Amino acid sequence: MSKKDDAIKSNNMPDDKKTSFKFSKKLVLFNDKDVTKLVKSFAEGWLRGEVKINFPTAHEISKSVQPNSEFKGFIYFNDTLEEAKYAELSQKQYFMKLIKTVCDSGATEVEQEKAIASLFELLMAFRCGQRIDGVFKDDSLEKIKTLEKRISAMDRVLKELIIALNSHDHKRN
Repeated sequence: MSKKDDAIKSNNMPDDKKTSFKFSKKLVLFNDKDVTKLVKSFAEGWLRGEVKINFPTAHEISKSVQPNSEFKGFIYFNDTLEEAKYAELSQKQYFMKLIKTVCDSGATEVEQEKAIASLFELLMAFRCGQRIDGVFKDDSLEKIKTLEKRISAMDRVLKELIIALNSHDHKRN
């Protein structure tokens, strides 16, 4: 085996011989449209009662230590049970405000975009904390199945039409 082969296998390739792969454009797992669809799916499931959020209780909050929370509206006081009860209520009110903003046709586009981004962050936090019960899903699969049924029905009608036209042509001849 050559020194070059050894270097490649051991990942000790000289810098001048290394190649790096660079993406030509920015890659993201979820673009803005995907995030919006996910948040919409969640909101619909939550409003239908198919998804439940298990918010931290006042008791959990009073025992938690989470200074400088990144999520605006979630403030953990950790001093008294009374303050923890206030924090519990505040987080639910903040969540409700976000849901209302995403669903409100009177909200501005900027308000809705901010609410969608905040809800997406909360969904990640709730998922990490295993605080989401139920399933919220995209309805794309259902739409595809519906389209497949419609196409199948149209295909069947088209075949019947072709058969009818062919039998009509045979009768003429």
